[in-house]
Amino acid sequence: MGRAVAGRTLGELAALTADLAETPVVRLDGGRVISGIFSPARRDGRWVVPETLAVTAIRSTVEVDFRQALLQTSRVRVNVTTVVGSVYLYVPDGIRVDVSGHALLGRRALGHNVAAAALHAGADTPVIEVHALVLGGKLVIRTPPKPRKFRLFPRRPA
Repeated sequence: MGRAVAGRTLGELAALTADLAETPVVRLDGGRVISGIFSPARRDGRWVVPETLAVTAIRSTVEVDFRQALLQTSRVRVNVTTVVGSVYLYVPDGIRVDVSGHALLGRRALGHNVAAAALHAGADTPVIEVHALVLGGKLVIRTPPKPRKFRLFPRRPA
């Protein structure tokens, strides 16, 4: 029970459920590429993230939402290629994002929460490594916005 509660990725839970059924309950499609070539593409909802994922945008917008995704391993590599296009990655809290690569006549933008999460990440925090080649486009990585504490009228002391 302790190993099930402590598991943070789908791969860690697979060993616990291996003896339940001969056929896997979740089928993995590790060879799939998320691509938008002259048309937009989106991957969101509940899906299984392979160990290596390729994302391509050529004169289009591609959105990849990891907020409800199931990670197979604690380290996922995302290879992003964009040519005069846009790639948006939405990452939940509790996952560190490492970005590397090149941007020529384009830009890479990390949300404020993404940079802060990298500073406070522990050793067992899942990591998404983003390797990007951005040619005349943009790569944007965002986390959910933090709730704002705004009050029009401050509380009165009791």
